[in-house]
Amino acid sequence: MFKAQYASIASLGLLVFVVQPAAAVSYNLVKDYSGSTFFDEWVFYDHFDNLTNGDAVFVSASTAASSKLAFVDSGSGHAIVKVDNTSQVPSNEKRNTVRISTKDRYAVGSVWVADMFHVPFGCSVWPAWWSQAPDWPIGGEIDTFEGVNQVTHNQMGLHTTTGCNQVSPVQSSTLVNSTNCDHLADSNLGCIVTNPDAASYGQAFSAAGGGIFVTELASSGISYVPQGGLKHAFTE
Repeated sequence: MFKAQYASIASLGLLVFVVQPAAAVSYNLVKDYSGSTFFDEWVFYDHFDNLTNGDAVFVSASTAASSKLAFVDSGSGHAIVKVDNTSQVPSNEKRNTVRISTKDRYAVGSVWVADMFHVPFGCSVWPAWWSQAPDWPIGGEIDTFEGVNQVTHNQMGLHTTTGCNQVSPVQSSTLVNSTNCDHLADSNLGCIVTNPDAASYGQAFSAAGGGIFVTELASSGISYVPQGGLKHAFTE
């Protein structure tokens, strides 16, 4: 899923693993979301934000297209997902924006890759690139990219049912905010890792031309590799 106030996405890819005779694991591309057909395989939420109580209405595909809130830029080929930043919205009313999710679902043994060129930052925005099981919280939620309000670094996390905990990240310099993934603990904080790279989110991220984020969903655990190559691991 993807939710943003404004974002430019170069491409997204989904891969599944193939076990070779030598027992090495490789991945083959099974789905590509890019170019002029980027929005063809997405479901638009088409509802006000009834999940996090934000002051937002996630519009339909037709409204998003006619309002230029979701479109492919003809010059760059980037998919643009943005908020209505031209209308005057009266107090206590909600602003139009976009939340989309893929029509297809992907099981354990998959890798997904997001190439993001620009992502919003600053007060009141909440851009996120994440995945979740059909019956949340059963099956869990993986937050690969997320920033809220004034945070300056990307935060990655998991929200699960009781019993899942985060193991230590591969890089000891990574800031570990929480290790309990249980959605019932700490007001659903989840297990959270903050990327120490200043260019992982915010103004520095956009100034650097964005970045690529890779998430591996394997039976042994979940791994993230953001654009800087820093690897984070979560296991049950």
